[in-house]
Amino acid sequence: MLHLQSRGDGLTFIVPFEPFAGNLVAGQMLLTRLIRDPAAPESERRYWAGSGIILSQDEGGALYEAARDWERNMEMSSGSLVLGDWQEFTKRFGHILLWVLAELRFAALLDAFAHIRYCNSDGQPNLYAVALYDQHEHARFEQELSEMTPFERADQVHPATGATGVTWFQRDMINQTKEIVARLTLTSSQLIVECDGPERLDSIKHRLASVFGFSLHFRGESVTPPTRKISAAELSSKKPLTLVVPEHEDHALLKQLLEKAYLEWSDQPHHLLEGQTPRHAMASQASRGRVATLIDEMEVNDPGVWRTGRPAFDYNILRSHIGIEESRGIRREQQV
Repeated sequence: MLHLQSRGDGLTFIVPFEPFAGNLVAGQMLLTRLIRDPAAPESERRYWAGSGIILSQDEGGALYEAARDWERNMEMSSGSLVLGDWQEFTKRFGHILLWVLAELRFAALLDAFAHIRYCNSDGQPNLYAVALYDQHEHARFEQELSEMTPFERADQVHPATGATGVTWFQRDMINQTKEIVARLTLTSSQLIVECDGPERLDSIKHRLASVFGFSLHFRGESVTPPTRKISAAELSSKKPLTLVVPEHEDHALLKQLLEKAYLEWSDQPHHLLEGQTPRHAMASQASRGRVATLIDEMEVNDPGVWRTGRPAFDYNILRSHIGIEESRGIRREQQV
């Protein structure tokens, strides 16, 4: 036999043992329905009306308080205080407990997903939220970004590629270690923003828009985290879940973004080509070299270079669209 106590009115009941209740331990809560003993309706003996849902003490307490709030709102709107009796309330509106439980668990699910930490194989945050811009005021951008907190300028060249862009990092304290949570890369024609989540990316985008306005030309973004199957035990953990993003998945997400962003690049006017499209600029011998240099710069500053040592996008696609000889570029340096 099991001895249960109602959270609503403190009454105690005796029920026969059932296998589903074998995992119950003292202090847990059980959402279930009990039926009176027809032969002795005033006794403490009850019978199960079905199975039950085992809840932690915190979850059960939150469920009870939320149901009581619903009950009080119902009493105020109806002008009837009859629902103050717990047994009367559960008899008429017991389904509300299931509805509230579904709401609480859905909210907990969203919260768990919102706090998932995506990291690389080295434990550093994975900067999967990326926005790509065109810009045409390099000197102004470099000055303004250098003065913008909390970004730290790092004039370093990627050892594998000789990247020409200027880079700024934002670091946050995570697990007692300062880790990179955002990276901004400025080239002669682009600004690439990489963050550890869409919330931080949105915040930085708003700051950039307020400072640079129409000098920024949005080209595309990706805020979808890597796909993962997560177990119920992982989601119910009180600690934030950490998921490692393999290099090939990180590369694939960047590739998808850049393929979409550069889909019509060859036929869009570019300020470094005096407003001509790259395709039209190729008709002039004087500007052919500038087009090739522009593509080379995009390749060595590709966001994939910082992550995997190689570009996420195949820039020979752009070269072939406008009649430039294909280059092995960074790939050749990786093989040496």
